[in-house]
Amino acid sequence: LNILNHKLQKANERLTEEIQQKHYESITDKLTGLYNTPYFNVRIKAESEHAKRYNHPLSLMFIDLNNFKSINETLGYDEANKIIADIGKVISESIRKVDSAFRYSSKQFAIILPETKDEGCITVSNRLIEKINKSITDTPPKSPASLAISIGIDQIKQDTDHEKLLKNAKDAAAKARSDGDNNVVIFSV
Repeated sequence: LNILNHKLQKANERLTEEIQQKHYESITDKLTGLYNTPYFNVRIKAESEHAKRYNHPLSLMFIDLNNFKSINETLGYDEANKIIADIGKVISESIRKVDSAFRYSSKQFAIILPETKDEGCITVSNRLIEKINKSITDTPPKSPASLAISIGIDQIKQDTDHEKLLKNAKDAAAKARSDGDNNVVIFSV
């Protein structure tokens, strides 16, 4: 009976590990190691509701890679993927443990920053721009196209839901992109 219990316990442990691994794989972008978009949709809703309920600050950064299409066409898919993976690593290493980073689309990222106001986001944004530019220049480009990022920021308000927060951050990123390379814009009405 002890042997049977031991075998069942070991089988249960293996099954638990497999379930945890499958869960991790289901919420993670394979290329960057950041969370994926479906998980972003779950987290932004939960974080927004929590922040509003307890009147806590919550910010969302939306990051867009400028000129990425031309880099992809010039360097090729594999080299472009290496750049995306490097950027994912830089983002992951540049945020706090309480923050959550996501690969939102092929060339877009999002970062949820609980307990963070605009000033804190500006600090993180400037750090990201500096580190991403350094990361890119450390590996000499084979392309004349230059990669830059645009960052849009919005902070949750009582009359803002998670969808509006995302739209505002995206709009701010679009404004940052139209203002030129490596810009940060905080959404304002």
